[in-house]
Amino acid sequence: MRPTIDRPGADWMIFSKCGAEKPSCSNCLKSGRPCAGYHKAQVFIPSRYAKITNTGGITLDAPLSLSQSKASKHHSYGHQNLPIATLPMSISARNATRDQFLANFINRQLPSCIVTSGHLNDHRKWLLRLPDVAVLTPAMEYAILALSTAAFDKDGALGGQSLKLYTRGLYELQKAIDDPKMRSDDQTLAACVLLGMFEFSECPGRTVSAYMRHYQGAMALLQLRGPKQHISGLAHDVFQVLRMHTAFQGLGQGHASQLAKSAWMEGPWISKLKTMHDLLVDIFLQVPRLLSEVRAATSLQPRQSSLTIGLKTLSALLALNSQLNEWFESYQYTYPTIYWPQLSAASSSTDSEELGRLYPVSFHFPSYHVAETMILYWTVQTLIHASICSLSSRLPSSETKGITTFEGDNLPAKDNDDMSLADIQHIVETSDFMLWPETSARYICQSVEYFFQQEFRGIGVGVVLSPILVVKACLSRSAWDFSREIAWIDETIGRIQYNGAELAACV
Repeated sequence: MRPTIDRPGADWMIFSKCGAEKPSCSNCLKSGRPCAGYHKAQVFIPSRYAKITNTGGITLDAPLSLSQSKASKHHSYGHQNLPIATLPMSISARNATRDQFLANFINRQLPSCIVTSGHLNDHRKWLLRLPDVAVLTPAMEYAILALSTAAFDKDGALGGQSLKLYTRGLYELQKAIDDPKMRSDDQTLAACVLLGMFEFSECPGRTVSAYMRHYQGAMALLQLRGPKQHISGLAHDVFQVLRMHTAFQGLGQGHASQLAKSAWMEGPWISKLKTMHDLLVDIFLQVPRLLSEVRAATSLQPRQSSLTIGLKTLSALLALNSQLNEWFESYQYTYPTIYWPQLSAASSSTDSEELGRLYPVSFHFPSYHVAETMILYWTVQTLIHASICSLSSRLPSSETKGITTFEGDNLPAKDNDDMSLADIQHIVETSDFMLWPETSARYICQSVEYFFQQEFRGIGVGVVLSPILVVKACLSRSAWDFSREIAWIDETIGRIQYNGAELAACV
């Protein structure tokens, strides 16, 4: 049979085209044409930019070889050179400049040695999400620019531009908070945290009040949004940042934090498992409430009711210490060695020929991630043991003979049995609680040198500020003389300020 022929005119005819079938098309077989089948080859054509004078833009043409081979085709359309794509003459460099500042900011906050290690606690990961945000809100943009230019301002290169950008960021943040829609935006919460970071690193007012206002504002936004708004993404990571801040801020507030409630302890993790660091922060968030109970018990007159309150608080502290011990038993097997001693290379004005070096040995860790977790563990341990030591010393057995048992409401008790007073006294007397506050505090001080490594930049010194402030507070309240250790801590705080945390000068 002859191939199918269309006859649109009397002078010419068109055979049916190739049907693009594999391995060969039936139309070609019927027409008697050779057909190798359909193969879609990829052809890469290099592009070039050429300015066309008859248009007000920049034209993207095909390569010369291809243009020359298609010259007859261009002539058939009236000798017109049609552009493939047209771009405006001037392209704003604003976004490109902003992205460069953002990359510089992230590199300063998270040096490559930390990022490439592959292990970051969740409250550090949120900065890595910023480059993936498609459109930054004005508050976020100015907050990032303020932090990015702050380092250049210290060199005098930008003439105080960071403070101007910070002020504009405050204005944009207030506008976002006043807008009901923007108030619940993840970036509004993140901008509040970023502006708080500026206060931590620069502290332009030379007072902690502005930093605290940022923290309180961020917490108010957090409460307004609710736990279900912080399950994933940027919102969850920023929530983790505020969670860490709340754990330390709660130590001086005298009451339990909202984040210690079950809704906030469980809600944001409804779709994921908690890490070991998350579980440690869970324990830490329970400490402020117990500290307030310790202060209340020790301030009351020694009578039956106050002694009962003190014993219940002591039992709760012992239960929390058991949780902390269980956590460490699990964590210490995640790495072959979690820390090891090395001879210290740092010097201090507290060193002398008579007394020697205060801390001749420093601790080193397999990674920054482990170091950050361990110094937090020792901080929680110092607080718990110091509280047990303080409370037990104010509950002498001679004054508690009338109390034989009491209900251990705060203990994970076996079958809800009553806690015996003799059991509590035996636990305290046979444990090293009187020695461990000093030991844990010493471990924190011996870890400081690791965080001062130059490769960690400002992020390292920022981590140790709160723990050594906790150590200073505990040692200051001790009955023993720790004046030498406190002098060493004050010197270290000065070094932290010099390395980029100006807020250290105001605490």
